[in-house]
Amino acid sequence: MRFRYEDLPPAVQAQFDLQENIQKEKQNKYHAIKTQIDNIKFPSLKEANRYAELMLEQKAGLIFRIYVLAALPRPMKGILFL
Repeated sequence: MRFRYEDLPPAVQAQFDLQENIQKEKQNKYHAIKTQIDNIKFPSLKEANRYAELMLEQKAGLIFRIYVLAALPRPMKGILFL
């Protein structure tokens, strides 16, 4: 027997909506977790941990400068950047 969504009780509808939203959330291909340290966003936790290690080494005097690459603008459809 099939039920229509409208015929379901509100509690069941809410649970159904929650499951749909969880499935809609896109997961990263390599299961990376986006992380933010010092107002810098990293695409993965591993990169953020490496940055933290380098900052500790800089404070210890083992490293003089750390350069973080700036995010490049994404080209829009139909626009050519020269």
